[in-house]
Amino acid sequence: MDIEFHHYICHLIAAKAGFGAEEARTIAYASQYVDDNTKVYTIDEGSPAEYQNYISQTVNILKRPAELLRIYPLFHFPPGDPIVESARRKDGAMHRLNTTPDSPHARWILDEALKLGDLFRIGVAAHTYADSWAHQNFVGFFSSFNKMQGTLDRLIPDIGHADAEHQPDRVGLVWEDSRLSNSQVDNTQRFLEAARTMFLRFARYVDKAISDKALAQKADELVRDLTLCIGGPDPKHELSRERINRYREFASSKEYGGRMLAVYDKEAWFQSAVDDHKRWKEPQAYQQTDWYRFQEAVKSHQQEFREYLEERAFKGMELPAF
Repeated sequence: MDIEFHHYICHLIAAKAGFGAEEARTIAYASQYVDDNTKVYTIDEGSPAEYQNYISQTVNILKRPAELLRIYPLFHFPPGDPIVESARRKDGAMHRLNTTPDSPHARWILDEALKLGDLFRIGVAAHTYADSWAHQNFVGFFSSFNKMQGTLDRLIPDIGHADAEHQPDRVGLVWEDSRLSNSQVDNTQRFLEAARTMFLRFARYVDKAISDKALAQKADELVRDLTLCIGGPDPKHELSRERINRYREFASSKEYGGRMLAVYDKEAWFQSAVDDHKRWKEPQAYQQTDWYRFQEAVKSHQQEFREYLEERAFKGMELPAF
């Protein structure tokens, strides 16, 4: 998924689920920033407050396999259940690390974040959980399993959805995944399902006493409103700005936070915490900054999810140490 879901739709989901407006904004920003956190920085180098972050996305899919394993399966292609109906392929192929929607592994990392109550961890895990829909039937590692029929051999390796380019991530797109038994993919349908299921987990966390009837009603309202925001098909990805304006306006209503949602600025958290010389703006309070807290969430998400998957999805597989 791209910024439309990870930031704007994620905010609407969180606010509708009962998170406060600022809480929803933090969750949504953290969710999108997973994709924009691509640079390693050393802050206050040589001082007692020296700090180095981890990246959660890379624009270079030719990185060493160990580096890719540390990023893709943990943040963008959570291994799922290779025998589910939606994973059926014409060639009958299966892969243990195949990404499938709402998989037990993706649910686990989101539920762990919700148990902690850390908004930054929730946002990071929400990104991973949402990508279990968008990136379904791709593996976050080098594998011929990812190769799309009809694509020309290129220098780009078969990792993730490189052969499908941006098709799996775009709202309003209907496209063909020729590997699948049911080859037509409707991204809007996938994304609405992702929004509903994420909302259900968020809402149960916020209000554990909510009735099943009230929960279902609110979920239906969310899907109805998101359907209005998304509108019709967008085969050329030309209507994204219009949709984003509608998401932002919906955030102004009471049930979605009561305030117009600001346009996402990927530099906002970093620039608020760090100056042009890569030093903390407030050395005594840097640990309270959004950027620092997000980076700590990335590190803990990575460590916990890696340990979990090593005992389950990765167990017995010959993978490079990472």
